[in-house]
Amino acid sequence: LVIGIWDKAEASDAANVLKAIGSLLPPPPPGTPGPFALSEDGKMEKIIDSIGMELVYKCRVSCPFLYYSLNDGVKSFMGTGPAAAAMNYASKKHVEQTIADALQPYHLTEDFYHLQNSFLLFIAEK
Repeated sequence: LVIGIWDKAEASDAANVLKAIGSLLPPPPPGTPGPFALSEDGKMEKIIDSIGMELVYKCRVSCPFLYYSLNDGVKSFMGTGPAAAAMNYASKKHVEQTIADALQPYHLTEDFYHLQNSFLLFIAEK
């Protein structure tokens, strides 16, 4: 079994964009796990063990998001579940502008945007 998930929110710039999108949504019900809940230390290891599998490999993988225009970055994040949900509460234009604003800290030069992200990779076997 191979599992790839987001690392902790603080290890990924994309978390800041997702947080901005989330600001357009109503608060989740109390006790609802966040999008990075499985990234907590030991969480996946516990789940893997609970299903009778053995963790044989774990690593952190760098996963940069490179956009060659602001429009490309906005389109990428518009394809996420949080953006789709946000359009139930805000106009498409408002969601797109929220994403564009959140991408500004990652604007390097010309139309080039770079977000450094980290994922966790787990390999388990029976």
